[in-house]
This record gives sequence, C-alpha cells and structure tokens, in this order.
Amino acid sequence: MKEMALKIIEDLKNYDELYIIGHDKIDTDSYFSSYLLYKVLGNFIVNVHFCMLDDYTILEEDRKLIEDYTIEEPLILKRRSLKNKTFILVDHNDPSQSLGNKDYNIVLSIDHHIETNRVKNTYSIEYTSTGLFIYDLFKDIYTFSDELKDIIAITVMADSCYLTTSRFKSSDEVLYKELNSPLDVNAMRKKYFKTIDFNLDMDYNITNSHKVYHVEDKEINRVIIKCYNEDMKYIDSYIKRACEIYRNNLFILNNFDELTTNVYFNGELIKTYNKIITSSMLITKDLIHEIGDRVK
Repeated sequence: MKEMALKIIEDLKNYDELYIIGHDKIDTDSYFSSYLLYKVLGNFIVNVHFCMLDDYTILEEDRKLIEDYTIEEPLILKRRSLKNKTFILVDHNDPSQSLGNKDYNIVLSIDHHIETNRVKNTYSIEYTSTGLFIYDLFKDIYTFSDELKDIIAITVMADSCYLTTSRFKSSDEVLYKELNSPLDVNAMRKKYFKTIDFNLDMDYNITNSHKVYHVEDKEINRVIIKCYNEDMKYIDSYIKRACEIYRNNLFILNNFDELTTNVYFNGELIKTYNKIITSSMLITKDLIHEIGDRVK
C-alpha cells in the first residue's frame, strides 16, 4: 500500500493543476471520499481542488448526512468549462458516470467498484467504501486527523447501511475499528438511514438510483431500491418502469424488514439473497454469467 501511495503521489506531481470529482449521483461516499483525497493530495501537491459539476444531484437519502458533516464546500465547475482541465475520478472509474463520454484528460481513478478499463490509471480494491480504501492506501504517509477519521467512518456506515450489509467485511471491520471514531453507529443509523421515499415521483426515484456499469464490455443499467414490507405494493410498478426507462436493467431490491435482496434483470427475478447486499459490484460479479447472454 505504501509503495502504491508513493507512486500515485510521484506520478501526480507532473501536473500543474488537478480537479477531483465523484460521480454525478452524489452519495455520501462519493462526496466525502473526494474530499478525503483532496486533503491527502493537498499535503503533497499544491494545486488540487475538491469539485462538483454544476449539474450534479445529491441523493435525497444522503443529503442531510452530507450537509451535517461537510467541512469545506466543493468548487463548483460548470460543465461547459471542463476543457483543458486534468481530472481525478473518485468512487467510480467510468467517465460516463461523471464527465460523460467526451475525451477529457483523466489521469487517475480511485474506487472500490469493478474496473471498467475506461481509465488507464485505476486503483480499485473491494473495500466497504472508497473512503476506507483511501485511508488504508495513504495512512502510512499521511496523518489523518480525528475529524477526517470521522468522515471515513461515515463513508463506511453509509455504504454498508450502517454496518448491516455483507459489504462490511471482517478485514474492513479491522480498519474501521482502527479509526477509533466516537460516532455511535446506532445513533447515526436512527438519525440518517432512509429507504426510498415512495411519496416522491417514481421516475425521479428510479433515475436518482440509477448508475451505468460497464462489465466485460457490456453496459448494465443498475437501479437499487431500499424498502420495508409496507412498501412492497409499489415494487412491481417500479420494476416495470425501470425496464421501460433503461435497457439491460439490473434492478436490486433491498428489503430491510426481511433482510433480503432480490435481483431482477429486465424484469425477471434471477436471484434472492438472504441478506442485504448493496454492492452492485458483488452482485454483478456473482451473476454476470447468468445475465451476460441477455445483455442487448
């Protein structure tokens, strides 16, 4: 890890100015991991910026948590002003999730998802959150403050539904405990954890929960919905509508009463897990050969 971190720093010193961005559907990990990397790199490189694009949207279920723990506001970049800038992607390694498919200068991606091979210098390892990966990657050459350790702990909580999902592995638990954050996970869960608000417009909820994944040269449109038993009456309509909006639709349904995960591909139930899985990466890796022949 230390050698990897030193190589990243050395490579980035060749650039005059760097802009760090997360993906366009901003969640807690994308937002705070971008900030964490900005703080780390800023210790070694002068002209580095923590950014959002002006057309980004913050996920409603994460908005309050992000607002309450923001330390510094990001620099807002207008999409029309991106030309000639040099970018680092965080919490994604597919430019279509942020910059789009135009040919921008992307020099690094740090992520915890499946590698798409669309960014040359991608460092992606399966951690609970990108924030935890950044901590493990740089902790031997950078001293994380207590405030930043709390932010890292928050990324882990948010990306594992407050330590309830299979994404939170035993190896990650060791690192999480190493942070020694005073934040009480049960209190944080009670205050911030939200499932989908089914009072909102269905198309809004579906598009707000959508991400594009490129796996083995196949484009998969993932929609993830978190619900309780009382919300199940909406789900058939959501599955149908998701298939109307997106081709190759991978629909992931987390039921937090039953603690199950149902996975649908193009409207057909293909697997049920007797646990909560929020990681599209884990599900896609598990099911890619089952859905591969159905991808259009």
